[in-house]
Amino acid sequence: MGSMEAWAAADPAGRDALLELAEQAVALQPAAEVVIQCAHRDQDRRDPGWAGEQERVEGAYRVLLAQLHAREEREGGDQVAGEPLGALLEQHGALVASARTAPPDGLGQVAGELVAFRDRLRRTAPVQGRVVADLRADKLL
Repeated sequence: MGSMEAWAAADPAGRDALLELAEQAVALQPAAEVVIQCAHRDQDRRDPGWAGEQERVEGAYRVLLAQLHAREEREGGDQVAGEPLGALLEQHGALVASARTAPPDGLGQVAGELVAFRDRLRRTAPVQGRVVADLRADKLL
């Protein structure tokens, strides 16, 4: 397994595709948080829209995971970025699917892990001709 920076430099199209999936997954996090929090409140669970929202958010994570798997089948999987993103998507989907038994504080640490993963992918993209990772931002984090 190599570094993410080396992988991204060797496969910029792959990086862009995974970054797009990670961006979409991060954008789903607020909805996932609401589903989990509502699952712990009786009045919200009685609302007929709650189950539909849970299914919608869970389904969105399944779609992202299916897109990742389809890309891996077309392009070949990678351990550097594809596998970690897949694991994060699976964890998010599982927490939403089991919202009633998930921790009442929501996605918790896994939310931060996804945001950190997305941000690390972002730092491998060129900005005005330079890769942000070249700036050694990782040492500051």
